[in-house]
Amino acid sequence: MRGRIFRSITLVSLLGVLLACLAVVGVLLGQFYGDLRRDLHREMRALTAAIAAEGEGVLPAFAAAGWRITLMDSTGAVLYDSRRDAAQLAGHADRPEVASAMATGQGEARRMSATLATQTFYYAQRLPDGRILRLAGDMQSVYGAVWQCVPYLGLVAAAVALIAGLAAGQETRRIVAPLEHLDLEHPLHNAVYPELSGLLRRIDHQNNQLKERHAALQQAQRELSAVMDSMQEGLILFGPGGYVLSMNPAAGRILEVDAQAAVGEHILSFYRSPELMALIEGCTDGRPGEMTLSRGGRVYRLTASPAGERGGGVLLLLDVTERQEAESLRQEFSANVSHELKTPLTAISGYAELIAKGMAKAEDIPRFAATIHAEAARLIALVGDIIRLSRLDENAPLPRESVDLHSLCAGVLTRLKEKAEAAGINLSLTGQPIIIEGAPHILEEMVRNLVENAVQYNRPGGEVQVNLTPQPDGGVQLSVEDNGIGIPVEHQSRIFERFYRVDKSHTRATGGTGLGLSIVKHGAAYHHAALALESAEGRGTKVTLTFPGRTNTKTPA
Repeated sequence: MRGRIFRSITLVSLLGVLLACLAVVGVLLGQFYGDLRRDLHREMRALTAAIAAEGEGVLPAFAAAGWRITLMDSTGAVLYDSRRDAAQLAGHADRPEVASAMATGQGEARRMSATLATQTFYYAQRLPDGRILRLAGDMQSVYGAVWQCVPYLGLVAAAVALIAGLAAGQETRRIVAPLEHLDLEHPLHNAVYPELSGLLRRIDHQNNQLKERHAALQQAQRELSAVMDSMQEGLILFGPGGYVLSMNPAAGRILEVDAQAAVGEHILSFYRSPELMALIEGCTDGRPGEMTLSRGGRVYRLTASPAGERGGGVLLLLDVTERQEAESLRQEFSANVSHELKTPLTAISGYAELIAKGMAKAEDIPRFAATIHAEAARLIALVGDIIRLSRLDENAPLPRESVDLHSLCAGVLTRLKEKAEAAGINLSLTGQPIIIEGAPHILEEMVRNLVENAVQYNRPGGEVQVNLTPQPDGGVQLSVEDNGIGIPVEHQSRIFERFYRVDKSHTRATGGTGLGLSIVKHGAAYHHAALALESAEGRGTKVTLTFPGRTNTKTPA
């Protein structure tokens, strides 16, 4: 822009100088031509007066002054010419100035002289005797005078051009300076040409629109970032080819990379897998897909969905470890339930068939009936335990009330006293009465299962001690400890699983369902209690339940 303005101003200046020079030349030519014409008229008056006074003999004297003098008769025939032999010249009656002088008494003309081959000005006048006298002046003298002025005009033009160039540069800088220092962030604060006010208002309007859009985009970005950062699931946005556009912290933790540093990197640089490569390529081609990823002992479901029209997509990483474990447990539970139900039903069906077909001896019928009764009781207990577990799994609301945990434990020990004495086991309860909020029948089932296990897996003459200890935070710790056979270390992590048995033959003989400790585990979760196990093979077992919350200690009566 600066160059265009400079060139425009300079060109206009030079054009003005050129036109001025041409005007000066034109004025000079006009001035010199006027002077030549006046000189010819003055010389003509002097010459006609001399001829009238002295005759034609004065012509050579006047010709010496440099004028061309031609004398013609009334028909235009040349009688005398100061520069050519009159006899060799044709008649001039056809010359404009001569014809005009014959008709009006005088005439003028300017043309190239065929005789002299120069630009010439002619002035003719009719004498009193009818002859025509013509004076001619050479125009070369006029051009010569003008030509002498040309160098001066050139110097003037050069000076003017230089001044114009400097002025153009200065004016260009003055014009462009406000434009170069425009504050486009605050267009209306600029003091510039009024012609730019419309443009500046439009820029200000567009700036406001851009600011509003930018603020909206930033707000959307903050909201998206907040959502992505708070997600427990991993989320990765990737562009064409699988290069990361954005990654939330959860995805960074799963893939064990820095989420911010991962932007711009290829997904396969974090986890190389043919399945993942096929998933990304399929998503790039517009096909969604899923795969499973094992990382850090956890199982994740990767779901890729196409996004946009340029081959990008969204990769969602869901932790399905618990879901898979739950599915595995469900399948295992279904298989175990089928097996556990099938065993007593088979026994009941077999003994009943023997009795029904009369194949049993009379003395064996009471024994078969007792077996059928025992298996039916075991079946009823198993179904009851399964129902209780299902209710705990579903987090079904159970009636909660204030429970005296000391009184509840005492009642359980009373009901199991006969069974313990038959096995030679001594039961004891220590601690003071403590009130907690909970489901009474679930709490009773938990204590009963723990005490029954302590009795079943004890030795003759052994002890089972139940202890209640208030906690500093208002909670209570309930422990059931025995000095029985203990649990091998390799089984301790699984004894709370459903139907898991350390000694299957012993459990079968004692009639256990294999669900007691699982009920304890789920009951503890329902009451938000912490469950802990301490056991050593041959030295006994201690199971501790720590109930949180606020408990009230009841003073004994």
